[in-house]
Amino acid sequence: MDAVLALGSNQGESRRILAEAVGRLGEHPRVSVTARSPVVITAPVGGPVDQPDFLNMVVGVRTDLRPFALLRWCQEIEHRFHRVRTVRWGPRTLDVDIISYGGLHMDEPELVLPHPRAGQRAFVLAP
Repeated sequence: MDAVLALGSNQGESRRILAEAVGRLGEHPRVSVTARSPVVITAPVGGPVDQPDFLNMVVGVRTDLRPFALLRWCQEIEHRFHRVRTVRWGPRTLDVDIISYGGLHMDEPELVLPHPRAGQRAFVLAP
């Protein structure tokens, strides 16, 4: 299945974190990175007003993991980069969102596909 992931960071060495996170995605034996966009700088949307801009990118992957297994893999990678979930839309070392998973539509408390805010993110739409 082809999936699209959005990665973002605005804490620490964001450019290095994004590059390493893309590499980590492909470390799973059932995930292959097939495409990646350039890194773009975007202003934060929501959350604290004084947080730094985000560095964002989009990554295409091919996987046979089911959506929740892919979500857990993405969260494991966030955890490796010390992601802390305290402030909604707040600063973070790494955010990995599943934007789409093939043509699947789902609406579960932990995962909505396609991502409900994908159309509001220029860095997702441009590539």
